Amino acid sequence: MNIFFNISHPAHVHFFRHAISRLTQNGHNIIVGARNKEFTIELLKKYNMDHVILTDKGQGLAGLIKELVVQQLKLSRIIKEHSIDIMLQISGIMSIECSLIILDS
Repeated sequence: MNIFFNISHPAHVHFFRHAISRLTQNGHNIIVGARNKEFTIELLKKYNMDHVILTDKGQGLAGLIKELVVQQLKLSRIIKEHSIDIMLQISGIMSIECSLIILDS
């Protein structure tokens, strides 16, 4: 199964890291996308988790809107290129729109 984890906060690295490790050991194809916020990327590197940086944290309303659009475009490409079966994320709206559009078609 092709599984995408969307990490949008440093705490999510800790939440998902054991599941990602087990799923990888069981032969699943795992793709981790990350929002460059605070020390998220450093944690992913510390735990040797391959990842793709989706966006940098936007500043202000315009920055957050831009971040949303950029992330949706990147997610759309990842979903198509890797034939993603399921996407996982804790809260947030970043993967909702993209997953509904792509997975329903």
